[in-house]
Amino acid sequence: MSKTDIQNNKNKTVVISGSTSGLGKEMSIEFAKRGWVVAGFGKTKSKVDEMTKIMGVKHQIKECDVSCNKSVKSFSEN
Repeated sequence: MSKTDIQNNKNKTVVISGSTSGLGKEMSIEFAKRGWVVAGFGKTKSKVDEMTKIMGVKHQIKECDVSCNKSVKSFSEN
């Protein structure tokens, strides 16, 4: 995906795992700045809550531990 593609996709959705810390967090913030709707997840509730405050209501940041089948199933049902 080119830089132009990233910049010209307003109101498109991007799904980012690990969106509550490190590279995933920075990517989530950058995509949101460029008009994308971010659907992200992280495994720590406190970090999910913090990221939700940063991102705002347009974006969906949810708790999910991708190494746990029960967590993934719960995430996919909500």
